[in-house]
Amino acid sequence: MMDLETIKALNDEAMERAEENGDEPLQLNEHDREELKDSFGKLSSMPMLGDYIPNGWSKVDINDYKDYLEVPEWWWGCKLLSKGDLWCDSSGLGRENEPSLTMDEFRNIVNQLLDINQNFGFGLYSTGQFQAGVRVFKQINNN
Repeated sequence: MMDLETIKALNDEAMERAEENGDEPLQLNEHDREELKDSFGKLSSMPMLGDYIPNGWSKVDINDYKDYLEVPEWWWGCKLLSKGDLWCDSSGLGRENEPSLTMDEFRNIVNQLLDINQNFGFGLYSTGQFQAGVRVFKQINNN
């Protein structure tokens, strides 16, 4: 198991690489969303951004959409973090009663968020051995 210092160092390296490469959040089109019904689809290519927020994007606080997401109340502050991000199982072995979103739960949340705004983007900000943090982004006008 990785310690917190190792995870932080890896996330910092990812942030630097993402900035150097000009990486942007993953956006899904209708075809991509259709694939989510049966598989993880394009979500498996979600970029690791660390704490990097690309130019032209801003972080979305999913807590702002609490009234629009159909999830159990206990998920808030747990699977749906109080700072507005998603906490996901990355092992594929997670269970619904655990404090991270299973793959099916994550796909469901992504689809609900895209029903709210089809232009939302998604990026990893933290990865560990068993969980991953996913941040939701929206494009902003730089004019």
